[in-house]
Amino acid sequence: MLPEPAYKSLLDNISQTFSAARGKAYSLISHILLEAHWSIGKQIVEYDQHRQDKAIYCKKLMQNLAKDLLLQLGKGFSLSNLYLMRQFCEAYPIFQTSGKLTWSHYGEILSVSDPLARIFMKNSASAKDGVCGS
Repeated sequence: MLPEPAYKSLLDNISQTFSAARGKAYSLISHILLEAHWSIGKQIVEYDQHRQDKAIYCKKLMQNLAKDLLLQLGKGFSLSNLYLMRQFCEAYPIFQTSGKLTWSHYGEILSVSDPLARIFMKNSASAKDGVCGS
């Protein structure tokens, strides 16, 4: 058996390595899901743009998508979440993120109706290492 201090150091180093890797994985997954939410919103917007009876059709489209996607993919595709994805794409026509904000952060930011306030919140949250509303 290794001397106690050397073993403790090995244990600490392995724990730090794994914790850092886990943090990177969570961050990468969050970024990929954020991009997927934006892309889903874009697909909905583009699909809906070709309709003439937009208001009625959009509501029906979103209801059908929510029902069918929930059955097909499970949680995360509620009607309100689909509207939020659509709004996300419309508010940010080009996908670009600092990697610090999560889907929950954008949900909070998008709930603000004033576009200038949204920009301020997004920039402030990004500057605070992704802590929205602090």
